[in-house]
Amino acid sequence: MTRTKLFLLACLLLTITFPNFAQQQPCKPPVPLPNPTEPNIFTDEQEVYLGDAVAEHIQRNYKVIEDAELTAYLKGIGERLTKHLPLNRLRFQFFLVDLPDANAFVIPGGRIFVSRKLVASAQNEDELAGVIAHELGHLVAHQGAIDTTRTFREVLGVTSVTDRRDVFDKYNQMIENLNRKPGGFKVQDREKGQLFADQAGLYALVAAGYDVAAMASFWDRIADTQGKKGSWFSDLFGTTRPEQKRLREMSKAADAMPPACRQQSAATQSDTFKQWQAKVVAFSGPGRKESLHGVISKQQLSPPLLSDIYNLRFSPDGAYILAEDGAGINVLSREPFAVLFRINSDFENYYANFSPDSKEIVFYSDNLRVERWSVPEARRLDVKEIVVPKGCLQTELSPDGKLLACLDLEYTLNLIQVATGENVWRKKEFYAPDYWTWLTINSEWQQRGEDSTDLNLALLHMHFSPDGHYFVAGYHGSLQFRRYNRGDVGEVLDITTMTKVSIPDSIKRFIASGFTFIGNDRIAGINHENFKKSAIAKFPSGEVLTEMELWRPTMYAATRGDYLLIRPVKNYALGVMDIKTKTISKVNERAALDIFEPFFVAEMRNGQIGLYKLEKNEIVATAVVPNNFAGPFASGRSFS
Repeated sequence: MTRTKLFLLACLLLTITFPNFAQQQPCKPPVPLPNPTEPNIFTDEQEVYLGDAVAEHIQRNYKVIEDAELTAYLKGIGERLTKHLPLNRLRFQFFLVDLPDANAFVIPGGRIFVSRKLVASAQNEDELAGVIAHELGHLVAHQGAIDTTRTFREVLGVTSVTDRRDVFDKYNQMIENLNRKPGGFKVQDREKGQLFADQAGLYALVAAGYDVAAMASFWDRIADTQGKKGSWFSDLFGTTRPEQKRLREMSKAADAMPPACRQQSAATQSDTFKQWQAKVVAFSGPGRKESLHGVISKQQLSPPLLSDIYNLRFSPDGAYILAEDGAGINVLSREPFAVLFRINSDFENYYANFSPDSKEIVFYSDNLRVERWSVPEARRLDVKEIVVPKGCLQTELSPDGKLLACLDLEYTLNLIQVATGENVWRKKEFYAPDYWTWLTINSEWQQRGEDSTDLNLALLHMHFSPDGHYFVAGYHGSLQFRRYNRGDVGEVLDITTMTKVSIPDSIKRFIASGFTFIGNDRIAGINHENFKKSAIAKFPSGEVLTEMELWRPTMYAATRGDYLLIRPVKNYALGVMDIKTKTISKVNERAALDIFEPFFVAEMRNGQIGLYKLEKNEIVATAVVPNNFAGPFASGRSFS
């Protein structure tokens, strides 16, 4: 079930809009809220039952972080806010959850879910409290119960509920009717009733001593509105984005608050909050506790299912090897050839790599979680949650893990500083899809976009140079759609100065058609006009060193040696092209292989990793990697 359907079933999304409180003087604890005008068939107790039913469906689709220490801090913020809200019999519960975006949502009965990325994005507790206060406002207004009342009536013809079992039965019937009557699940008049939720949430925030202005600043950053609020003129012509209108209303509400309601000091950088925030971001573990109902027997698989190795790489100095599978990364030494340690992962990671100095391993996930590990110390050095409001169509991480390239949904190419999340460079409308590509993008986003921040589509050819000095990106527009595309598009950026590098047309052609770095000063580039005239060329001057036939953009250079590793080659998962002889010198049944001349490393048929002499395929040593349960990649998902 997609997250959209789940959120529709929960009936509530994070929507922050505030009424104008200019005439409410002076500031005092909120008065009892007006009764909602729309029907609500649920008592407080029945709404708690409804929330339990919804939670059964949605919590199995998310990784809920059930760590008592981490949740306690979140609960503390919630309790500080709820004591200023009208009393009711709802059971407030606070959960940390892994979502691909910075968001929070509630379900009827009192459950508030806050994403790890939202916590990572907040600069202080005031900002996070602002989001939680708004969500609590929805609960106090019983908007989830009201929306479900409408849905029960329109989809099932139900106008009353009784005990817990009856609520569960009717909710499950509603789920079963989801595909037959999808129109019944549309949240109608979402803005109607926001007055109750916003009034309660805003005054709870102020009464609890939080800085009300922090809410608007947080929204501005998360929604990427860049301070733009629109105006009556842009409203008239329909050019004001909904996010801008929300920012405007929040700012109005904050400005209209009486002085007595304002916190005297600005939001502070609490050390306690920062320490907790770092623990939330760094947390890794099973997340949810195992909860099995009706199980007769349980048996551990022995040995557990093996997950195929999809990435093998030597470190630049040849001293280490990483072997990445669907559940994590094994780190080996070359002399002796043995496993040093393992990095387990709960996420779907892309290809990990060594830093240019061979001292670190860097990798990131489809939800843009970036990790750096020390090889000598066998420990994690840093982890960051990158927040891109609109998500990415395609990404690339720099070799040192300091920059993330992102082609966003508006086809703008961005470079994001991992340490701060700051956008340090952008090229608007860098990519221009033709009609068929546009259809593909939209189809992929509908299928996968709600489950990951990055679709990882192969729209651009983009790489960082091995030393991280240059960032290169380009694509070739179809001749049939010159109206929308611009032929060969190529951009080279000097990362040290963030300035554009002038390149000749020959380099631009290679960049646009498909390329890979061979060291820091050479590239192998495809010539889309004539594959046989593809070449190895100096970079960035463009001097052709040798012409050769290249046709597969999914190629990468060996760590050391004049070899290209191409995936796939005819009936084999991988082929090794010798640049000197311009021929395929080796093929492999499995896609993971790397060369550090005079050695190469590959996965053997028995699942072990073999270290070989390159010249005669002579085996030097073998290593047994720990058995691991088959992870996300065991299903055959390809990231080529």
